[in-house]
Amino acid sequence: MCVSTQAQNITSSPYSRYAIGDLQYAGFIRNSGLGQVGQALRSRQYINPTNAASYSNLNMTAFESGLIYNTGAYKNNITSQTFNTGSLGYLSLGFPISTKRKVGSAIGLAPFSSSEYSFKDSNLTSSAPYRIYNVGSGGLSKLFFGIGKELFKHISIGVQGNYIFGQTTSDINYIMPFDSNFLGVKTNRNTQINGLLVDASAQLHFNFNDTTWDEPKGTTNRKYHIKYYNLVAGGSANMGNNLKGNEHYTAYRANGSYIDTIANVNNKSGNIYIPSGWQAGIMFQEYDHWMIALDYSTRQWSKYTSFNNNDKLVNDVKYGFGFSFTPDITASSKFNKKEGRTFKNYMSVVEYRIGARYSKTNLNINNIQINEMAASFGAGFPIKKTSRTEVARINFSAEFIRRGTIESGLVQENYMRMMIGVTFNDQWFIVRKVY
Repeated sequence: MCVSTQAQNITSSPYSRYAIGDLQYAGFIRNSGLGQVGQALRSRQYINPTNAASYSNLNMTAFESGLIYNTGAYKNNITSQTFNTGSLGYLSLGFPISTKRKVGSAIGLAPFSSSEYSFKDSNLTSSAPYRIYNVGSGGLSKLFFGIGKELFKHISIGVQGNYIFGQTTSDINYIMPFDSNFLGVKTNRNTQINGLLVDASAQLHFNFNDTTWDEPKGTTNRKYHIKYYNLVAGGSANMGNNLKGNEHYTAYRANGSYIDTIANVNNKSGNIYIPSGWQAGIMFQEYDHWMIALDYSTRQWSKYTSFNNNDKLVNDVKYGFGFSFTPDITASSKFNKKEGRTFKNYMSVVEYRIGARYSKTNLNINNIQINEMAASFGAGFPIKKTSRTEVARINFSAEFIRRGTIESGLVQENYMRMMIGVTFNDQWFIVRKVY
């Protein structure tokens, strides 16, 4: 399972050559369909790993898994190239420790970063002509465990530990013509990384209701409906910490059959410092009907170092917006009845999601900060519901992403990221009473 969830197959971006690679979003499929918002989301059936305080709201055991598939193209001002990548996205299990005391927890395995690139550069007209081939692969995964607790009626807190592990490999090959007086150089760098990152989080949540009447006052058949609303504000802090690195580096000069080793360093130890950051969000919803949410996040990547070197990263910022809608919250009772199992009733209980996000990434190349923008949509399709409140859902999301620019010799990426997965809910770990 650990091998299957390694991050190296998620991306093939040339931008993944920098630092520890492309950072992967911490949320799951539902978050992705909502523009990657999550700081203020609280659910009784979905796991929200972006904010551990939300685990306090789990009232059933939840198992979630998902697959990721990317398809699109890279281009610069000279050429373009298509790509397709896919991988197992994540596995996670969340469960209430005590519904009475509002304590919940979650454990899971997910990608943290990914690195997969291959590109070349050349200059054959200079006095020292050359070709450069740059290839890299690998990535980091995270094994996370978090716990959330409702301290007071409207306040929940949480903490999550993320064990980061994996490796990255990069090969650079400088090739000179055979009739040249210069020797080519080839380098190989393999870095194994592991360590612990900790997130602390909190949510403020308020529940209230509103009563509406079907008939005017004074009538005998007067009926009323109660609408339940939630208002949540949430935030989390990513604690900065050093990950341990172990590096193997080799370099040699070559031209034809001639090979001369110029460097061979084994088991060089060092630190990779992952800086601190924070996120905040707000959400308002009518329970089981509609929801709107906003998120903001930033991280101090300018303080990133790897083996005392800095990749000249910059601080990033991201804004996210999400909206979900379930057409008819009463249609589920109709659909569960044999005579009510119609396509219309089923589509009325599907949760539809849309979102958008914009970010200034941590990359600044040729004095241009790389931007990323995306529009997304998704849905949650119920596939099982019984009188024991067992629930299963198939979740889907699609993001249309643009990153970078073709200015100043840079690369622009235009691609679609699709995710599909399943959520299972049940009342596990309940001690039965014998009378």
